[in-house]
Amino acid sequence: MSEAIPTQTRVSVPTSAPGQPGGVPVNSVGTEQLQNEAVTAAKIANSTITNAKIANGTVTEEKLAAALVEKIVPGAWTGLETLEKVEDDKATLETQAVGVRIEDGANARLRGALKATAKIPSGSKIFKIPAAVRPPATVFYRWSVGLASAQLKIKTNGEVLIELSEELAVGAAILLDGITWNVT
Repeated sequence: MSEAIPTQTRVSVPTSAPGQPGGVPVNSVGTEQLQNEAVTAAKIANSTITNAKIANGTVTEEKLAAALVEKIVPGAWTGLETLEKVEDDKATLETQAVGVRIEDGANARLRGALKATAKIPSGSKIFKIPAAVRPPATVFYRWSVGLASAQLKIKTNGEVLIELSEELAVGAAILLDGITWNVT
């Protein structure tokens, strides 16, 4: 299980009021009094939590990614983020819906097919992988059809670029089935 992101910083004071745990000021709540899910975004007033109030290093990309991994159920398919110049082509090619999932706790797998909705020049971003399944290093997946070749470049920030020997025409398919990478 990932490390919880702190929701409050405990302030030490020399004395506490009767009935208050040691070290927690009067009219304050310590971490012992908070139940899981007691503090939610809906309960926090706008602009209450600012950069100035968050201790340096408390919220890191690693901690956020670890928290997101818990939100993706291993084996369950999750949709891709921000499709650009492409759409799910499951109806035409009779494939499953485009998605990504965690397998064996350490690998991510893509499925489905995309169809170009506009001409796609080489180097174009076509979709984004959710944070919880992004690779720790850039992944390349290459294939060729006849004289044409293509490569998907899956970056650590989740962007997926397509590099082509020639522009991809409107209606062309991009098959994702079987593309895998390590997430650890």
